[in-house]
Amino acid sequence: MMKAFTLALLLLAAAAAVYAETPARGSFERIKVHGKSLEGNLEGDSPDRDVSVYLPPSYATARNRRYPVVYLLHGYTNSDEGWFGPGLKSGFLSANTSLPAVADKAMTDGGANEMILVMPDETACLRPMPRT
Repeated sequence: MMKAFTLALLLLAAAAAVYAETPARGSFERIKVHGKSLEGNLEGDSPDRDVSVYLPPSYATARNRRYPVVYLLHGYTNSDEGWFGPGLKSGFLSANTSLPAVADKAMTDGGANEMILVMPDETACLRPMPRT
């Protein structure tokens, strides 16, 4: 009986240690947003745009809390998928990580306050020519 109790206590302690070492993680969503101002544009681009959104770790449990929102633009040679997930090339992919993973680490280590990160996919059917 004592061995079973000791074993159960050790398993509980091990589970608590593993749980304590697991950092909190935010969530990532890719949503569609309709841009009324893009309807009937001359390039023929869809007015429905993909938008990547990172929600901080406490967002699921603190829905009434107000969070600062940072809007990011991905740049000419990339897309929101390159920053947020397995997709096109980016510095994050070559470093074997992603923006949500970096944000999780910064927010759980105390290096940054929790915030919402938003990045639209601004890829158009006719990309602008690079300036020389």
